[in-house]
Amino acid sequence: MIFNRSYQFKSSKSITALKECLVQKHLKIRNFDFESIELNNVIKIIPHAENTDQVTTLPITNVTLKEKNNKTIVNVETHPRRIDVGGPYLLIVLCLAIFFAGFCIGLYGGPDQTMTSKIMVGMGLGVFILFWIKMELGYFDYVRKIKSWVHEQI
Repeated sequence: MIFNRSYQFKSSKSITALKECLVQKHLKIRNFDFESIELNNVIKIIPHAENTDQVTTLPITNVTLKEKNNKTIVNVETHPRRIDVGGPYLLIVLCLAIFFAGFCIGLYGGPDQTMTSKIMVGMGLGVFILFWIKMELGYFDYVRKIKSWVHEQI
């Protein structure tokens, strides 16, 4: 949902030429190897993270190619691996719960609860901001680099 990204490019190359450029290629980003394979006319760029102890959210990228008016439209869609997405969603729900609990305490609590509500709202926002910065430096950085790699290939 909020971690899914999609991009669209146009290329003058044919679908077969683009498949030759993209399929069975390896891409190295930081310490991870990404491999592109073709399944059901969709090129998937998947990470090889079997032998790592790092805990990180990695994207799976689907590239679809469609012919239109002598040009090829390249759709790039990324989403996190199912095994990785649970933690970030749980953290977002936790941040929202803390934020809204603080907001409700501030709204319905007495004047002596003002400081408590401000601390809770600040904690919810602070943790969410730190989490989003971490995602920008991690997951979304992988997405940007994969997107630029696909754009260079076409």
